[in-house]
Amino acid sequence: MKFLYNKLVKTLRLRGFTGKIIKMTKTQITTNILFVLYALWEILVQIWELRSENSGPIIRVDLLIIYPVLLILIIISTIQFIKKRNRENIKQKLKEDTSSELQI
Repeated sequence: MKFLYNKLVKTLRLRGFTGKIIKMTKTQITTNILFVLYALWEILVQIWELRSENSGPIIRVDLLIIYPVLLILIIISTIQFIKKRNRENIKQKLKEDTSSELQI
């Protein structure tokens, strides 16, 4: 299982607006995978609800765990993405500054 996860981390890449390939962190990949699994779970729950003979409201206790976990992972992934983008912008500005100094 760990081998497949590591392989996924190495091969899964995100293409940004500039066309540049951005590597995703393990947390970002985990967040995406869990979000897809949550969407599938919601579809299954909706199907179960339609087939259920229960006439009263359905109390979704599972959402008390799912929502906070997804929210925390989304916040962490967003912070990682912003930090990485800022770091890359700083590196690019440093390269531009050093190349302009060499031209002078």
